[in-house]
Amino acid sequence: MPAFLAFTGMHLVRVLTFALLSLAAGSARAQLTTLGAVHLFECLTLGDCGSDDGFGGSVAAGDFNDDGFADLAVGVPGETVNGHPGAGAVHIYYGSRAGIDLDGSDVIFDQETSGIGGSAEDGDGFGAALAAGDFNNDGIQDLAIGIPYEDISDVVDAGAVEILFGSAGGLTASGSRFFDQDTLPSAESAETNDLFGSSLAAGDEHGDGYDWLAIGVPGETQGLFDSQAGVVEVLGSSAGVPLTAMNETQQNLSCDGAVNERESGDFFGTALAFRKRSFGGEWAVGVPGEDFFGRSDVGVVQLDQSGCWSQDSSGVAGSAEQGDTFGRALATGDFNGDGREDIAVGVPGETIEATSEDAAGGINVLYASTTSFDEITTTGNQGFNQDAFLPAEGAEASDLFGRVLTAGDFDGDGIADLAIGAPHDGEAGHSRAGSVGVLYGHPGTGLAADGTQQAFHAGSAGVPGAAVTDGNFAGSLASGDFDGNGVSDLVIGIPGDTNVSSHDGGVTVLYGMDRTIGALGTVQFSGTAITVSEPSMSTAHIALLTRSRSAVLGASVDYARTGGTATPGVDFTLSNGTRTWLAGSSSPKAISFDVLPDTRAEPDETIVLKLSNPSAGTAIGANDTLTITIVDDDVAGSLKFHQAAYTVSEGAGSASIQVDRVGGDASNVSVHFATSNGTAAAGSDYASTATTFIFGAGETSLFISVPITQDTLPEGNETVKLTLSSPGGGGSLASPSTAILTIVDDEDAIFIDGFDGSNAMMKAAAQP
Repeated sequence: MPAFLAFTGMHLVRVLTFALLSLAAGSARAQLTTLGAVHLFECLTLGDCGSDDGFGGSVAAGDFNDDGFADLAVGVPGETVNGHPGAGAVHIYYGSRAGIDLDGSDVIFDQETSGIGGSAEDGDGFGAALAAGDFNNDGIQDLAIGIPYEDISDVVDAGAVEILFGSAGGLTASGSRFFDQDTLPSAESAETNDLFGSSLAAGDEHGDGYDWLAIGVPGETQGLFDSQAGVVEVLGSSAGVPLTAMNETQQNLSCDGAVNERESGDFFGTALAFRKRSFGGEWAVGVPGEDFFGRSDVGVVQLDQSGCWSQDSSGVAGSAEQGDTFGRALATGDFNGDGREDIAVGVPGETIEATSEDAAGGINVLYASTTSFDEITTTGNQGFNQDAFLPAEGAEASDLFGRVLTAGDFDGDGIADLAIGAPHDGEAGHSRAGSVGVLYGHPGTGLAADGTQQAFHAGSAGVPGAAVTDGNFAGSLASGDFDGNGVSDLVIGIPGDTNVSSHDGGVTVLYGMDRTIGALGTVQFSGTAITVSEPSMSTAHIALLTRSRSAVLGASVDYARTGGTATPGVDFTLSNGTRTWLAGSSSPKAISFDVLPDTRAEPDETIVLKLSNPSAGTAIGANDTLTITIVDDDVAGSLKFHQAAYTVSEGAGSASIQVDRVGGDASNVSVHFATSNGTAAAGSDYASTATTFIFGAGETSLFISVPITQDTLPEGNETVKLTLSSPGGGGSLASPSTAILTIVDDEDAIFIDGFDGSNAMMKAAAQP
């Protein structure tokens, strides 16, 4: 078996570590974070672990129980089952609001599990490859498990695939399907060293809701002489019946001319990826053993609808060299945000010319055309290596940068990002300890080494564990949204990690952060304003704090009164404080306050609360301020004259003017009263009066006396203007707020030019 097909055997444990640290150094925006990082390994007890189990030899993510959270499948191809070393197993960890759920036991499947095909045998490698997809179109994802070293009857290492179906209760072995080349409707049959199931990929090829499964058979012999030329079997639905149709993809001999000729040792199907297109999709197939004109293992990638590509293709960065193994890893995603999926190609054997580092590794990125049915082109093609991408890491011989790839939206901007494994990168004095680098996508320009890139290895700031010789950190990669915050998280398989036993293996999960909030979760008030009524007795109320997006970590936030017109202790009681959530909890939290009664008619008053000091990994959302309005219930009423016209005799001495309060009498109110001249003159006909008087609580009528002056002049009736103004204490004016006081003259005789002008005489003169 060539080096690029080898994997290290391994076993299982489970432990978690929470790293409460900040973002990786140099991070310019929200990205992957080590906050809440989880480290899984196999052992629940010392007896459960085994050396070289290879926990994390493969990883995959899918929502297997349809709860909206991605779940994690971890392959353990070196697991000993019933005394059979290397028989293999798969562990399932379910997602939750707290991310990977570690409260319950993980679920384990192997070939001794009831309902699963075959039986555990030495070296089967159950779980060496994994892929998630909805193969029966029920809306719940299923899991395909590669068993590349399964013996079929007497045929050694022919290989097989097991499919477990998802349900509301999670993955189940009940009704699972077992496939090998002797049971498939294909032209091929099970042969020694076919390695059927070495690689897997899933995708909705026809856009009908049924995912198809591509199965790599890199050891397949083609024709009479081309041993290990390789083939890909594609299994899907027929007439709505899942997993009953079969297509076969072989090397397209006419693609890219002589470059893509089928030969022994091409290992066609070593890597697989599904690429969505405008209509359905296509399969990308890695052929890392392809030879070019005497140069062995140069490598090529074949897309079944878009052609073939190599580093000898015009416009592709780099050049085809012996041992490059172009196509050893593949990943697809929309890296430039144009709505079309692009393809990243791992070139782990790439020699970095500047330093002459053999197998330092690199990647190529091929972008989709915007004009020709989104086919792959060389326009904008990119090449990256560790010297240009991560100068702090630097390219070194045998790093195998690009050996493993996965795409995901790790910063929540809607554009795919790319994680690149370098499983043999030396770290902290440990050879082949491994590392992972992350390139972020950008609208229009695609992936960029512009300072946003990140790098992680075991033991780097905030990453659980420590670098281990032959640890193979990033020996496998996957992405999935395990905490349901809408941002992809990164799964890093470490099949050579040492936890309890030598190279028992491990998995680290780093959570993705939303670039718009820069945190694992958001806390805020449920709204920006609430209104309460002033009560007749002290009444309790609550304001709600909500937590959204991720809840991987526990969270806390402080709240305090920062302003408002209401008076503490008089209008309300509310203490400043802190509200706290446990990891995984997102239930609303209440802030309690009491509104106090009074009898003062006053304007509505406010309390202003502000959030501050969020805990690590928590952001305060847009609703960071809450205004509470207390609506006053003490109605002061309106003030008006009892009537619009009053009459008083000149000889009465004074006029009594009634002013009424209507519409409420809960508190004291005041109003200003004033007289002014009509036809009467102040000082001679009446005494000018101006005063502010107060209605007490409960008073609805008051009387004001206006002095009237008695004279002896016969002058006829005269008027005084009355006015109310300037109400206070919450009162208001009502109509009539002005009135007329008429002073009736009481003099009887009038003398005109010496004649008697008495009323009696004038009346007599008027008779006919």
